Amino acid sequence: GTVLRLTNANAIQDSALVMSPNSSLSSTLQLRSNSSVAFTATGLSLARFTDVIDVGPSSGTASSDVTLTVGGPVSFSNAGILNVTSPASANGHYTLAIGAGAFSNATFTFSPSTASLTIASLTAAGTSGTASYHFNGSGNTTVTGGITDGSGTAKSAVYLDAGNTGTVTLEGTSGYTNATTINAGTLALSRGGSIADS
Repeated sequence: GTVLRLTNANAIQDSALVMSPNSSLSSTLQLRSNSSVAFTATGLSLARFTDVIDVGPSSGTASSDVTLTVGGPVSFSNAGILNVTSPASANGHYTLAIGAGAFSNATFTFSPSTASLTIASLTAAGTSGTASYHFNGSGNTTVTGGITDGSGTAKSAVYLDAGNTGTVTLEGTSGYTNATTINAGTLALSRGGSIADS
């Protein structure tokens, strides 16, 4: 696989980010800073197999606020898995903010360690298929803008996996209609959070 390590926010300002266009490889995007920094991309395109976004400090156990904002949809060129992780030394707050859009028909796993992860929203992309969101880590995850289905028959599904020991908090209205599966950890509703009947 390939690893892209970014420590300067200006590295991807206002441009599309493409990870591993060769679908036979996996790739890792490392966002590293011991101070607060915001990375911005207009879109995020991934290949198949397992791709990773790994956010955390440059070294040690620094508590920093690292944000990746993607102004457009997250898409896969083929079916794949995106893992959003943080190292054991990450004690800060890490945010994945996806604008306009959407997550394609694939599996997404959010696995923060000791850090806390904030996700702006999760929305299924396209007009069919299912975007499956798996939460599996010891850190806490907050979805501030809700989880929703896409257009047509595109659906979202939520899983708290057996390895999850943290709390997943849903804020706002989550209108997804697929099942919510809780195998471990805690699912919490906060700040007026709600989920639809499924």
